[in-house]
Amino acid sequence: MLKRTHLFVMTIISVMCLGACNSTPSSNRSNNIDHIAIQSVIQLEPQDLFSADQPLLSSEIFDHVVLSLNTQSSLEDINSLLYYLRAYSYFGPQKELTATQRLQLASQLAVLAQNTKISTDPRFQEQFAVTVYRYLTKDEYASSLTPLLSALNRQLAQLQSSDINNTNDIALWETLRAYGLLLNVARTKPEGELAKLLTENRIDKPLLRFAASADSIRNNNDWPRLNAYWALAMYRLTLPSSTDGSTTPEEQAIDDGITEIATADVALRQQAAQDAFTLGYHVNTSAGKESCETNNSLCRIPNLTSVLAHRHDCSDTLFITHQDLSV
Repeated sequence: MLKRTHLFVMTIISVMCLGACNSTPSSNRSNNIDHIAIQSVIQLEPQDLFSADQPLLSSEIFDHVVLSLNTQSSLEDINSLLYYLRAYSYFGPQKELTATQRLQLASQLAVLAQNTKISTDPRFQEQFAVTVYRYLTKDEYASSLTPLLSALNRQLAQLQSSDINNTNDIALWETLRAYGLLLNVARTKPEGELAKLLTENRIDKPLLRFAASADSIRNNNDWPRLNAYWALAMYRLTLPSSTDGSTTPEEQAIDDGITEIATADVALRQQAAQDAFTLGYHVNTSAGKESCETNNSLCRIPNLTSVLAHRHDCSDTLFITHQDLSV
């Protein structure tokens, strides 16, 4: 789900286990970095990075960028390097990256996330969340996610009570998207390592706390609550199903948690709260029309034009209705 406007505590041993490079003295690591290439990356304008023709988007430069993340003293430079990784995930040769390279990236992120001067910066939080969901959504990387999930939980809690401004809103949006997109991949393989990690770490708990908070409605806009509902719907779909199709206790617990939040919301916001529940949770758990009608105190079937408010006329006899696709 998209926001319309244009959105860690592990021990030192846990972090060290992610990659032997963390035990390498920083001076030795620095000697292996192409500093000229790093400066070239840092000095690039964002629009120059997001291009398939950008020569710096190579697997070799990727390695230097990852290696240099924890050698930078400037938060601005760290964010620039993370922005490079963001661009690489779209326009670089991702298929050339090995599991070792991705695990090395996860290790570097875990170290950065332990630095409170860095990890509390909303621009870093945005890039951190994006890097997690762009690079680490496969089963083979699941073991590297444990400290990163802790970091994600911490930044969600911080952003929940942050000042309302565009920078914080984008960081919050990407943080919620990181939960949802990890779960969206995991739900396709509930028996996989990623699904097991996410459910065993109970990432529904921080999402439920956030959705229940009055701060999940910012400046009278409920997009954060809708995004939390969506992520929780993905969590429910990730849970193991019963063999007979009945609702499991774990699935019921999620439903009950959402129902409690939505009931309180409806008492305050009436139809707006019903729409949030319907479009955020009910629809995304693949629940049907009949179920919505049965649960009509919380669920409301909106008219078509309120959901697909925009119309494009293809011809005199053919038209398409759609949502606003801008972000």
